[in-house]
Amino acid sequence: MGRSILYKDIETYIRQKIESGELKPGEQIPTEKELQQQFSLSRMTVNKALNILADEGYITRTAGKGSFVCYPRSSRKQRELISFCEETECLGMIPGTSLIQYEVIPAGNLPEVRKKLNLQESDLIHHFIRLHTGSGIPLTVSDTCVPVKLISSLDIGVLSSSFHKWLKTQPFPLLRADRCLSVCIPDNWISEYLQNKDEAVMKKEQTVYAESDHGEIPLEYTVLYCSRQYRYNDSVSLT
Repeated sequence: MGRSILYKDIETYIRQKIESGELKPGEQIPTEKELQQQFSLSRMTVNKALNILADEGYITRTAGKGSFVCYPRSSRKQRELISFCEETECLGMIPGTSLIQYEVIPAGNLPEVRKKLNLQESDLIHHFIRLHTGSGIPLTVSDTCVPVKLISSLDIGVLSSSFHKWLKTQPFPLLRADRCLSVCIPDNWISEYLQNKDEAVMKKEQTVYAESDHGEIPLEYTVLYCSRQYRYNDSVSLT
């Protein structure tokens, strides 16, 4: 009973500091050793309290580095297409985007993408990879493909800012975005950009559809790899 009460005390202590703003998003909380000394408790009891806080989304724990306050969860309605910049600003963070790679290649080079975008092997696609940050912290790496026959000219400068904001200015009314969430171990180069070495990450696949004279068409396919600091929460209306 005593141990249960004490681990609850640690849990409440940390939670109150986070909710009051004393501990801010991205900030490291006291270490296990410091909490052991402060509360005169065993490492097992402290570890139990921190695991509960991590499960509840208050902190994220990284082996060898410590525990850090999580950023608020991103929340948006189903099928509402919001740019990364808009989403990051809603979290109270400063959005940043840097271009890692850009190329124009035949769709046949990426068979899975070709199927997603309903293209022929000889059709060309804009293929670009970007790193997205929030207040300087790596959040996601995005791998995006757009058919050249739909977007013939693409200003490289757009890719270092909000691509979706720019996309909304094009003569294709955006209709919906289909998303698929999974967990994966990313390639090493992605882990290095996300600073998530040897860790599983959330993978979000998204296909954006637009309206054309021929009906609904796939306009963009993106695979998003999310760091431990990224939080995603989707709400679905049942009415």
